[in-house]
Amino acid sequence: MHPTWQARLRGEIRVNIPHRFLTNDPASFDAASILEKLPILDAVYNESLRLMPPSPTSNRVTKSDTSVLGQPVPAGTKLFVASYAANRFEKFWGPTAETFDPSRWLEGHGSDKKADGSSNYGFMPFLHGPRKCIGHIYATSEIRLFLAAFVGRFEFEMADKGEVPIPAGVLTIKPKNGLKLRMRPVKPW
Repeated sequence: MHPTWQARLRGEIRVNIPHRFLTNDPASFDAASILEKLPILDAVYNESLRLMPPSPTSNRVTKSDTSVLGQPVPAGTKLFVASYAANRFEKFWGPTAETFDPSRWLEGHGSDKKADGSSNYGFMPFLHGPRKCIGHIYATSEIRLFLAAFVGRFEFEMADKGEVPIPAGVLTIKPKNGLKLRMRPVKPW
């Protein structure tokens, strides 16, 4: 749905990743060290997870009496953590909180605030603290690798240009009616 960002990401991938990596001949290519240093890949990854976290909600049960934002919460209370909502909260993301804008993750993009993780509660695709998703590092590596492999080799567009995916799910988010894409191989570099 964002061809300009797709093209920018493809350009960054093609400049920094050897073609042989995307053709099943990795040789001595260290994917992790390169993928972690690509700013556009990082921005697209973070912005995608901000708007579509793997799990939209999680719940916790308080072990002892506590408070949340000054409200007393007795022991045994079930609390729901809505990462989907927190990741779109205008207080953290400004008036464009609902908009896909990877530039918010890049230095010097002109916005009044760079998305820098300055609050643990504004960006929670994998939650935070001792109960953070145990697989978050693996998932991050997998998603970056997937993006690099597919965006480096294919151009994507919605099969029905007017269709907008509707997020759905309780335990995990996925497009409500599936995701119908049209993929075209791009010229090798």
